[in-house]
Amino acid sequence: MSSYDNLIKIAPQLATELKEDISKRIGTKKNYIVLNPKYSERKLLLKWMANKDIRKADFAKFQQVGDENNYHILNLLSAPELSYDTLKLGLFLFHRVIHKDYTWHFVFSLLNQDIRSSVFGEDRTLYIGKHGLKSSESYRMPIKCLPELLEKHKIAMQSDDLLPMLQTLHDFGFITLTPIDAQHCINTNLPTIDTKCVHIDINRGAITAKINGRWKLQRQY
Repeated sequence: MSSYDNLIKIAPQLATELKEDISKRIGTKKNYIVLNPKYSERKLLLKWMANKDIRKADFAKFQQVGDENNYHILNLLSAPELSYDTLKLGLFLFHRVIHKDYTWHFVFSLLNQDIRSSVFGEDRTLYIGKHGLKSSESYRMPIKCLPELLEKHKIAMQSDDLLPMLQTLHDFGFITLTPIDAQHCINTNLPTIDTKCVHIDINRGAITAKINGRWKLQRQY
């Protein structure tokens, strides 16, 4: 077994079946990953936003016309219940969009290594699509390691803590998070494996809209 197979704790027999039979794999051309919808109700927006129009993370409705400021920093800093590490992670992701990659979506490994595997995807490529669309996008392996990227920028975080923090950013609508797993495929009746990989779509409305003044009042004790 490969080191990756060991890390995701996949049974040797299942690993062999997936490598030999593409029809059983997730993230292929025919059985691509289906992304979570971008504009859907988010748990922490429901809790902290008084305005019902913003509870589905459609921040672009409140875009500051003609204003070139980037409001994601203020929006993240003011979000209730956001831990210090989750704030750092959010700022890092938006920084990559604006100053590094200039793309609004990423696929990351949450393990401490880049991922190149044959237990999911097709020809070392991961295929991802959206609801209602017949086409999909492709992401070539290796899938980049998020903990390593953070470490390069002197941002110390435990890999096991990343998924809960990403889920919090998703629940606030700053990102849309989709785990790379069988539950998010065209065909969900496939062997369940935890790839330890995620797709992240940055909500560009969090950059162009000021939402910091729309949080419900937090009482200070």
